[in-house]
Amino acid sequence: MKSKQIISITFILLIFNFLLSNTIIAEPIVEGRDLSPFQPSPMSNVIFTVGINNSTSIKDVRLIVEECSDSINYADKMNISMDYSYTCCKDFYQIEFNLTHDDATHIKYYVLINDNNTWYKSETWIANFSIDKNDYCICDYYEYKTPGFELSALIIIIIFIAYLYKRY
Repeated sequence: MKSKQIISITFILLIFNFLLSNTIIAEPIVEGRDLSPFQPSPMSNVIFTVGINNSTSIKDVRLIVEECSDSINYADKMNISMDYSYTCCKDFYQIEFNLTHDDATHIKYYVLINDNNTWYKSETWIANFSIDKNDYCICDYYEYKTPGFELSALIIIIIFIAYLYKRY
């Protein structure tokens, strides 16, 4: 009789862990970003791509771009909605835009993500401008982060199951 109780309690705890891991909503993670050209020229055309993890409920992704010179940041920030694409088992968002200031020396940019009606801001990146207008290398930057909420719940359940086995 006791082994059936332990099995049923274990089964209930594993179901609880499954439900817990599926109901926790983690903050979306920017896994990779590409800026092409990596060092754009003033007044040039730029393509920005970002890969986002935990993106089951993303409603909108916006790119905020601020052109800057050595002495000032221009007030006309670009706030551009990005286009969704699914490539190679990942969610990507991409946008092509034109830089507008001929005396700018660099851009500051970040991504705003509307996930489940909550806006999340990525870190801010800086791209210095190139003197050579044919500098078309693509920079790929990846951060592999996992929220890990499920792991902590699983460890607690395993400890509780071990306690039950020891007790009975």
